[in-house]
Amino acid sequence: MWGPALSERVSRAIRARSTPRWVAALALALGVAPAVASAHGPDTGGELDVRLDPLAPELAGVRAQVQRTVTHQLVIENTTDRVLEVLDERGVPFVRIGPDGVEGNLASPAWYRGYAPDGRVPPSLLERIQKGDPPAARWVRARREPTWGWFDSRVAANAQETTHGPRRFEVPVRIGGVASALRGQFVPLPKRTGTLSARLLSAGELAPGVRIALVPGRVASFLLQSDAREPVTVLGRDGEPFVRLSPAGVEANLHSATFADAARLRGGASLALEPDADAEPRWERLTPTPSYGWVDLRTAYPEDEVPEKVAQGGKRVELLRWAVPVRIGEGGAAPVVRVLGVTEWKPFAAKPAKAGGAAR
Repeated sequence: MWGPALSERVSRAIRARSTPRWVAALALALGVAPAVASAHGPDTGGELDVRLDPLAPELAGVRAQVQRTVTHQLVIENTTDRVLEVLDERGVPFVRIGPDGVEGNLASPAWYRGYAPDGRVPPSLLERIQKGDPPAARWVRARREPTWGWFDSRVAANAQETTHGPRRFEVPVRIGGVASALRGQFVPLPKRTGTLSARLLSAGELAPGVRIALVPGRVASFLLQSDAREPVTVLGRDGEPFVRLSPAGVEANLHSATFADAARLRGGASLALEPDADAEPRWERLTPTPSYGWVDLRTAYPEDEVPEKVAQGGKRVELLRWAVPVRIGEGGAAPVVRVLGVTEWKPFAAKPAKAGGAAR
């Protein structure tokens, strides 16, 4: 993750927040580019999008979508009383989503690759599979809620269209033992009329010496700094400890599914990520400086779900309200501050007329 030098750059950027360019400084320090469109809107340049087909009848009660972060991710929510299994390229289940939450199969390489596009698989696991001696499934409960997102090479939208039309994809699944699949195709992105952007509603000062900032984009990037003596803990989507800042630096809970999300979006596949909703926190030191930045999927709104009348309406429209809880102090009785914000649709500014003539 971060080294001390990068953390210090983040600290300086946050302290310099009174300058007009502080957001850009934060983005450079974090190593992320704010997803803020140019004044007149981007040209897609032939970029491909991932489009899911309507789900098969046996998947009624399952919601599937594709989110674009560093690349495309599949996201599934299963509201049924049946377990949904997602199969890897060998036909082996690597994730189970059901009434009891999400389970991951630690014996499947796809579970590790889901953390990041180039996720690191334990070498011993790959060696056993290559020798034809794959280990038995080893399941661990990663989340308490029946929702999970992952990177999947089968929906990598880097293939060009063929002479026979757009390339299609298929991700096999089973629900209640019944075989099915998530199917779709890669299609050219339409010309965009605006962009999604997250922004804070809360004050940046959470407590004396504790500051948070946001780099706007389709999915928000947060930067948190603490000069306080007591620990400051960001809570994840399940209410679990996610990261903890103290005078000693930053620690991450490797059993937090929210940290797994943040790590895969930041390319942290080298960490020993083992999301486990039933386990006590497993803390690992990331940096000796109490500054931390992360991309948070709680701020994400699916682009393909932006209503057409909103996308074409030419007005700023609020689409999602979100909250990120931060505990100030030690123990469960310590006060929790809710960092509040919204994700909005922002239309691009109209292109100005050229000098000496009317715009065409």
